Amino acid sequence: MRGLSAFCVAGLVAAIATDRAVEAGVLLDYGYVESFGDAAVVRGEGSEAFGFSQYQSFYVADEAWRIDSVTVHLRLFDAVSVGDVEIAVYNADGLLPDLTGPIAPGVSAGVGSMNTAAVSVDLGGLVLGTGEYYIGLRAADPATNVLWMPGDSPAARHAVRSDGRVFTWYNPALSMTIAGEVVPAPAGLLLLAGGIGAFRRRR
Repeated sequence: MRGLSAFCVAGLVAAIATDRAVEAGVLLDYGYVESFGDAAVVRGEGSEAFGFSQYQSFYVADEAWRIDSVTVHLRLFDAVSVGDVEIAVYNADGLLPDLTGPIAPGVSAGVGSMNTAAVSVDLGGLVLGTGEYYIGLRAADPATNVLWMPGDSPAARHAVRSDGRVFTWYNPALSMTIAGEVVPAPAGLLLLAGGIGAFRRRR
């Protein structure tokens, strides 16, 4: 045998890091406030001149995190709206989200009432290194018209209109809770290095 392939090494790193991760926790919680004035509109283009998608920034500091779920607070804009949205994670591109596409495929979600509800989606254990990212909500139906309720913390948020115009706010952030686990990569890499050494000695 000639050694481990890059694919196998990457898989072992992920497996070791996940196995040694600390107890599940919360990366951030921007809170939730029932405030229509500070809410963001996620809208398709079925009955309006412009559609809107919304992007809320967040940071991963110090250590990599495995992102398991994100929870946002949504409600229908009115009784004739559709509440279908897509939730995805985006890289930052300078001071804005990278709109060339999400890091991983988006997850479908929705709300079916004019009463605000906490909507959670499983992000499949996406591992993010340190840096700035965005959670983006886009309309998944032309008739989508949803309010994303605000939180009680400051953080950059952007509304992107269907004609490309961008609107930016910094306070308050939109309601958002991200749950997952710290991934202690250095410890995992040390274990992996030892394992590879033993593997090579047994050839």
